[in-house]
Amino acid sequence: MNMGNWRATQSGEFSAALLNIEQDVPSDIIAWHGGAVKKRFQVYRNNVYTSLVDALSSQFPVSTQFVGDAFFKALAREYAAHNMPKSPRMFEYGENFPEFLDNFPPANAAPMLPDLARFEWIWNLAYRAAEADSITGVALVNIAPEFMQGLCFTFHPSFQLFHSQHPIVDLWLAHKEDVTSELKLPDVAQCAIIVRPHAQVQVIPITQQQFGFIAALYAGKTLGIAMEFAPPEMCMESLAILLGQGCLSDYVVRT
Repeated sequence: MNMGNWRATQSGEFSAALLNIEQDVPSDIIAWHGGAVKKRFQVYRNNVYTSLVDALSSQFPVSTQFVGDAFFKALAREYAAHNMPKSPRMFEYGENFPEFLDNFPPANAAPMLPDLARFEWIWNLAYRAAEADSITGVALVNIAPEFMQGLCFTFHPSFQLFHSQHPIVDLWLAHKEDVTSELKLPDVAQCAIIVRPHAQVQVIPITQQQFGFIAALYAGKTLGIAMEFAPPEMCMESLAILLGQGCLSDYVVRT
């Protein structure tokens, strides 16, 4: 790259021209032989867009299947036009794609799409999270009953909580299991735990009351305070799920 190209890149002119198909080639970009560079720049621009769209399709495969390849690529290209990668690690690209879909009118044609993309993004976070040991119910057996309500838990690094007003969990599972041809989705809100304590990411459907209890624990509330968000039996059932599925990595007792 000559110094003119370097200066254009540093100033942002090069990146801006890549993103805006109506913008001319930066004036200080020249071909080594002195010829026209417009056509070559357009080819390069198209390659950049294609790579970004492909990266988003890889990050959101179920979303792509849900709306179809052509429609998803149109959405992804519009997103890419306003969101260049901030990191060379392309698996980090698309963090705010669900929020983009929330506010992009053409996406309204598929009301479940933003939450589906949000689900896929946190699934990716769980998949890439750091390794850590998990505790089981055995770790709590020696805690005196009077101290149980003071329990506070540290969650596994891969732990994610999901809530949607749409049946996203059923939709995601159906696409993963390739049973969409006979799919009949319930018109209900759905919640789930997403966690990877070992090799595989686990998706564990939970109720809205369980979500409230677990969300309180995840926010750092004590067990006693979190139990205000659901009936006692449901709280104990939810705690058993957290312990049994490797969602918790440590605890302390607050007195």
